[in-house]
Amino acid sequence: MPNKKKFLLLWTTLSVYSVVIAQTGVVMQGRMLDSDGGPVGSATIELIKLPDSLRLKTVNSNELGLFEFRNVSAGTYVLVAGSIGYRRNISGPYTVTPDSNIMAGNIKLTRDSLLLKEVEVKSEGTYIERAAGKVVLNVDKSIMASGSNAFDVLRRVPGIQAAADGQISMRGRQGITIMMDGKAVSLSSGDVAEFLRGISAELVDQIELISNPSSNYDASGAGGIVNIKLKKNKKTGTNGSVTGGGGFGENYKSNWALLLNHRQKYFNAYGSWTLNDYRRTDRYQMNRMVYFEGMNEAFDINNHDLKSLSNQNFKVGTDFYISKNQTFGLMYTGMYNSMLSNEENRTILSDRGRVDSTIRTFSKESRTVSNNAFNLNYKLNFKSSAITVDADYLVYNRKSDESLTYNFYNDQNNVYRESSGLKNLTPSHITIQSIKADYSMSLSARRVLQFGVKSSIVENKNKREIENADKADWLTSSFVNDESSFKENIQAVYGNYSQQFKKVKLELGLRGEYTHSSGSSLLGSNLDRSYFNLFPSSSFSFNLNKKHKLVLEYNRRITRPAYDDLNPFRYFLDQYTYREGNPYLRPEYSTSIELTDIYRDRLTSNLSYNYVRDYYLSFTEQNDTSGVSRTIKRNLQGLRSIGMEFDYSLAVNSWFNSILNIQGYFRKFNIGEGGSVQRNSLLVSFSSSNTFKLKKDVRAECNFNYESPTVSGMYDFKSVYVLDFGVGKTFLNNDLALKLSVSDILNSDRNRYTSNLPEVELTGRHKIETRVVRLNLTYKFGRKTVAGSKTRKAGNEAESKRVNN
Repeated sequence: MPNKKKFLLLWTTLSVYSVVIAQTGVVMQGRMLDSDGGPVGSATIELIKLPDSLRLKTVNSNELGLFEFRNVSAGTYVLVAGSIGYRRNISGPYTVTPDSNIMAGNIKLTRDSLLLKEVEVKSEGTYIERAAGKVVLNVDKSIMASGSNAFDVLRRVPGIQAAADGQISMRGRQGITIMMDGKAVSLSSGDVAEFLRGISAELVDQIELISNPSSNYDASGAGGIVNIKLKKNKKTGTNGSVTGGGGFGENYKSNWALLLNHRQKYFNAYGSWTLNDYRRTDRYQMNRMVYFEGMNEAFDINNHDLKSLSNQNFKVGTDFYISKNQTFGLMYTGMYNSMLSNEENRTILSDRGRVDSTIRTFSKESRTVSNNAFNLNYKLNFKSSAITVDADYLVYNRKSDESLTYNFYNDQNNVYRESSGLKNLTPSHITIQSIKADYSMSLSARRVLQFGVKSSIVENKNKREIENADKADWLTSSFVNDESSFKENIQAVYGNYSQQFKKVKLELGLRGEYTHSSGSSLLGSNLDRSYFNLFPSSSFSFNLNKKHKLVLEYNRRITRPAYDDLNPFRYFLDQYTYREGNPYLRPEYSTSIELTDIYRDRLTSNLSYNYVRDYYLSFTEQNDTSGVSRTIKRNLQGLRSIGMEFDYSLAVNSWFNSILNIQGYFRKFNIGEGGSVQRNSLLVSFSSSNTFKLKKDVRAECNFNYESPTVSGMYDFKSVYVLDFGVGKTFLNNDLALKLSVSDILNSDRNRYTSNLPEVELTGRHKIETRVVRLNLTYKFGRKTVAGSKTRKAGNEAESKRVNN
């Protein structure tokens, strides 16, 4: 507690000092606007002295378009302003005297359609861009992305570990928040993987990796944020693109995408539709040993699951430009996913190598998931400030009907008891309501103050209904009808202050969140919990020279359990194996410190420390008497990790570029009661993304990823390595693109693990269909000129991430 008080005191002192710091010398200020009167951020403004045309200083406009030059000496000057996609603007002359500041006023930039057309046709740029606290990947530059989906794209991102079974971590840390256009999605392992697999990569524009988010982001996500930004057309008139493709691995794949946009002076309408239709084979194997009173019994599980999936996503919206300073928007996003699973599970029971019996389980599951989300957005720009209001309403519905049949065989493979069966119905209904308001104010071109409030209410209702239930003891005692409900209310307020000095940029933030959650089930699992937390954040950027920049970051965050992880229902694989939710799972809290060195925007070195209290993971628990095992998430005492990361962008010549990423993390887990068991692990990963320009219109891409053996909780994981290759060619002045790719050429992307703890001895292997050959064709049509459009960020980002899909 004393350390927290010292930090808050330091934070307050620095904030007050930064606000009142004196400004010296003559200041020249102005604001960059586009032709619609909207602010132009990150524009470059040069201060040119007359009559000898000497370039004295260069600055960039902030997010509200404001800029300023300090300590300007007496004389006559002009300003030369520009930004990508705009014509250069020369304003002035301005006469500066020693006793008066200069207001340059509003400087307007107009779009350059010829320049934009050239930029679009060439479509060349950097695949990876780095800024303080953020890494941005331009997905459209990747050949391998074409025809695949958002999860496969994420799996190839440097710094991300995304296993085929859906486990995702960043810089060795789990509990990340995954966002789509600022709106978070579920992080419940395989469920979020299925959601991302339903998003066509053709719609993904950029992926942002934010390891230490500022306080204006929700505090959820102890491991950081991965924001997947979908494409939104900014061109005037009517335009769009259509994509179609197919692939084959063990089963067929097909994907379709349509993106449309119509923009005029006073409004912008847009829409998109994607369809991913495919089959996929999942294989799961586990061997578990039970030692009890002289028994040496083994449970060998072999599971084969053929899934037929159809994932559709819809997005329509419009922005109304009420005036030069006001924008009002409506947006609807919808998702409809269906899955038909034909699953066969075989469990062999043996004692000291001799087969006792076999249980064969046949499962047919039909599952549909629908998500309807509505967003209202209003933005008002003043001269040096802006107000944004978002209201959101979401409805998730999931229906899962599963029929199971159990067949029992003796050691001679003869039926020794009657088959049994049941029908398991598990409908789920979730509503999320949220409203947030943000205010951003430029105290000057170098100082920005932000603050905001947010309120959200989540209601989650689940049912489990059993039809024709077997009368066997294991079923009636463990797998009965139940109904659960969960409600959560989160109130949040935040403030964030940033200031740019000559060589230093300071950003300080503080967020407060009050949470009240309650839940109950018919079987007696009741929960009522309230808590308030403060989440400070800070960032210090030091420009040592033109080539070197140092960034020091600190933050504290929370990861609340996914709603499905709190659901107390049991889901059986067979009568000896099931998974179960934990309604008493506690949130985890993380504290992170990172030091980053950026050299010439090519070599980035990062040193990080992370401590997570109440870290939770999946554990397998075993009853030695009955031989039954369950998988459940439970809290550990804590996790500590320290690591290093190196990222290097290498341009050998005009036809070859490579991005190399190396990470190493040492982690210490405290598991067991009171941290009685400590487990240490070292995780090393390496990735290489290589692009070859074979001809003017032909490119090739080769990616390789490797992860070393490591430890996570009670499990020891083996190494993983993946090799991908693709080639692409453009036609018709780059309006038509043909891409061929092969993912996981070596078919080596699998999850293998063991546990040798006294409580449980097991080995497991999970392999899904990852080796796929794809052929994809994209055609762009419509006008080429670009006009600005706002970025939409819904207000329910922290809540919808915890919903299963």
